[in-house]
Amino acid sequence: MPMSVVQQPRWLRFYYYVRAAFSIAWVAAAVLAAGHPSLAALLLVIYPAWDAAANFVDARASGGLTANRSQALNVGASSVMTMIVIMAVMRDTYTVLAAFGVWAVLSGLLQLFTGLRRWRSQSGQWAMILSGAQSVLAGGHMIHKSAGVIPPSIVDVAPYAAFGAFYFLVSALWLTVAAVRSSRTAV
Repeated sequence: MPMSVVQQPRWLRFYYYVRAAFSIAWVAAAVLAAGHPSLAALLLVIYPAWDAAANFVDARASGGLTANRSQALNVGASSVMTMIVIMAVMRDTYTVLAAFGVWAVLSGLLQLFTGLRRWRSQSGQWAMILSGAQSVLAGGHMIHKSAGVIPPSIVDVAPYAAFGAFYFLVSALWLTVAAVRSSRTAV
């Protein structure tokens, strides 16, 4: 059910904190999973699946999938990527990194569009816009690195997730400060 205009900033704050916490935990698990192929494969599958679920929940809470086309597309892209990563982890790490690179470019563009759409109604979107742009660049880097001679690992994806955590945390903090300031001026 869509939220009122008053509830939306509270939702986004919560949503961004949850996204940041998940990404931080994922990065920590990824670093620990280096050298453990089965655990690394599981984490690599979980990451796009989580992104699909998170975008779905946010879109539903923000007016529905029809009103949030960039997020609806992101749900689809992340769901398809989950299936591709499942197949890629059975092949080799080069394919996994290339797949993550393509997904980072696509999901970054969609996040950029979502941030731009929310720009007028919500504060803190500049960080989401930067995150989307950086995701596109990181995706290009992953695609380039996947063509190299050094076998990639889950640690090559961890910086991408870490920067995502940073931007989600910045947006959450920005919205928190805005809420505190707003409550002080309302008194």
